[in-house]
Amino acid sequence: MTVTLNVEREKFLEETVASGRYATTNEAVEAAFDLFEERERKLAALRFDIDQGLEDLEAGRYVELSPEDLPQFFAKIRNEPLA
Repeated sequence: MTVTLNVEREKFLEETVASGRYATTNEAVEAAFDLFEERERKLAALRFDIDQGLEDLEAGRYVELSPEDLPQFFAKIRNEPLA
């Protein structure tokens, strides 16, 4: 596969390798793709959670809270383990 970078990105890649942070251009590109893949996984999970939340709203699965209830509600969910 061949990838063409614009001048700014090519310069950034060369400077990053020259700084010693990565041994080769391939290593730097692999690290960039690792971050890209992680971002895509997080976006997919977020989209799933949004869809679930919208489905819950449409199905009436929600609780209405007054402004006075919010501090106690947030304190409770802060202490719940993440799924």
